[in-house]
Order: sequence, then structure tokens, then C-alpha cells
Amino acid sequence: MSFRLFGLVLATLCVSSAFAGPDTESFGPAQVAADAIRAAAKADIAFLPAGVLKANFKGGDLAGLLQFPTDEVAVVQLTGAQVRQALEKSVAIYPSPNPGFLQLSGINATFSKSEDPNKRVVSATLFGANLDDSKKYRVAMPGSLARGGLGYFTVWKETQIIEMLKGQNLETVLKGKSGTDNQPRWKIAD
Repeated sequence: MSFRLFGLVLATLCVSSAFAGPDTESFGPAQVAADAIRAAAKADIAFLPAGVLKANFKGGDLAGLLQFPTDEVAVVQLTGAQVRQALEKSVAIYPSPNPGFLQLSGINATFSKSEDPNKRVVSATLFGANLDDSKKYRVAMPGSLARGGLGYFTVWKETQIIEMLKGQNLETVLKGKSGTDNQPRWKIAD
């Protein structure tokens, strides 16, 4: 194989393997879904992990985005330091796909892909203000994540759940909603 042909094959493989999805970067429909979850729970922040999302979602009703539509919506009280730990966990294996990669609402994060895991988050802001490590925040998320799923039991405990939305689950919160938000909530610093 000639060097030029090898380069073309390699470039094609890199492009196809760099597919951006909800398990590696901000994903517009999932961001809108996270916004709806945060609003329903009257929370400061919402996390929606890639592991609860269907990889083949093409648009339309956001309830169709979910792998586990009957999972309840929980609110967990976290310190800013725990929120930052969750953000670090989310990007720890970047650029590899990660079912624990968090789609965000209410918070924007910038990370460095060249830093060591657990030292990647450069900044985190809530509506323009820096995340305060000592402040407590209401964070809405699927019940499975609130109970420590996808390894987040290392960041918070199930006992930090302060509310479960009554009579609602992920599907009822998202049913009939659609849209996308193309403003990335995760940004790469380098």
C-alpha cells in the first residue's frame, strides 16, 4: 500500500471513529431533555447520562430518546465540590465513549483533554457564576444515577436524595417535547 493511500485510509478511520455522540460531547436533544428534567424538578442543575439515552435517536419526541423511560426523576443535594467531581468523572476517559458522560443543564463546563483524569475540568459555571465548591445545589437526574449508577456512587451516596418527583418519570417529563440546543455545554480548552 502506498504511503498516500495509507494516509487516506487512516484519515477516513479517524473521521469515522471520531463520531460525536451523547457519550463523548454535548448532544443537542439530550441537552433539551436535561433542561426539561431540571425545570420539572425545580433544580439548579440536571445531569442526564449517556447510558440512559438511545444511540440511534434521530429527533422528534424527546421521550423516544430514553432507553429506560420509566426511571423516576430524583433530586440529589450535592456540594459544588461533588458537582465538580461528577464533571471530572464524566470526562475521565475522554475521548473514549463513556456511558457515564453527563449531558448538562444549568451548568457549563470547560475541560482539558490533555490533563490527567480528575484534573481535567478547567471551569464550571452556573448561569455565568463560578461553581462554588462549598455551596449546596439541587441536582435533578434519573433515579438510577441518583442511586449511584454508572459508578457515581463514588461521588455521592443514595442518602443524598432529597426528593423523588411524585407521579412523574423521565417519560412523562419529556413526552411531547422536542428540540435541540446546539450551544455546547461542554467545551474543550485545548
